[in-house]
Amino acid sequence: MRADGSGVQRLTDTISNSGQPCWLYTPTPSLNGTLKLPVRQRWQTSYITPLDVKLSQAGVGRQRCLPTTLAQGVFTILDIPRASYTVWLKQAQALAMTLPVDLTHVPSAGLDFGTLRMGDVNDSNAIDISDFSLLAASFGKTTGQAGFDARADLDASGAVNINDFSLLASNFGQSGAPDPDGGMLSAAASDFSRRTVDLTIRAVSRLRIGDEMMVTVRARTGLQPIDAATLTVEYDPSRLEAIAVVPGAALNHVLDSTQIPGRINFSAGALETSPQGNISLLTLHFPALTTGETMIAITGGDVRYQGAALMNALESRTITVR
Repeated sequence: MRADGSGVQRLTDTISNSGQPCWLYTPTPSLNGTLKLPVRQRWQTSYITPLDVKLSQAGVGRQRCLPTTLAQGVFTILDIPRASYTVWLKQAQALAMTLPVDLTHVPSAGLDFGTLRMGDVNDSNAIDISDFSLLAASFGKTTGQAGFDARADLDASGAVNINDFSLLASNFGQSGAPDPDGGMLSAAASDFSRRTVDLTIRAVSRLRIGDEMMVTVRARTGLQPIDAATLTVEYDPSRLEAIAVVPGAALNHVLDSTQIPGRINFSAGALETSPQGNISLLTLHFPALTTGETMIAITGGDVRYQGAALMNALESRTITVR
């Protein structure tokens, strides 16, 4: 029986044939969770980490718990009302995930959440260029050193190094299970006064069918250093064909370079340098397929330095094929 007198059930004593009422204790269920933190060693203090757990029932609401794992990567939540739930779990540096559990008729249940996807440095539930920029700002630093950011220490080793970069890069571009309270978790607000970097296109304006055009996408930063950039270039695949995407040398760690006809997505960053000026991000090679006027446009982009957003303007360029 709990302190409030609940958790008991009144029965009739049929064993002694007395017919007198008796009481049976019916405890509320518990949830036992298991998870893995990549690179970290079990039974070490680095495996002890706080979690945000929400148990949701469709159309009913949710219960929020803030357990901390033990050194072997397990946690327990007690005194859960009997029902079926979707369990949402988030560790501050990892993407959220969900699993179902039915606690209607059992005293306890176990859930194995597997290996968490690390790299969410700013705890926004998405791993993108802003996380890389924060990691780059702290790269090479250790606990106690000026500029060390514990959020970027993804393996809890006390240093931000290539192991942390590898964890982030392996999950770059991914998002976690949506928060049952709705929306993405909020990252830090950006200072719009620092948005001074433009993404520009350098290309010829006229060419003939069969000619190969070289298009350079640049970041014009002035005196502002940058450490990461992401962008999307779109074009008409009926008039142009992208046959090569060549990354620039300044942001030498490529995180994403994918293309489908008509669109190229590119993300890259630098860990030990912070270039500035007129920076070549990538060079594209396009043969002209048909005559007419067409456009190459940067339709999306983000430029960062130490986590701060710097993107100001995006450029497009009209090309005439004769």
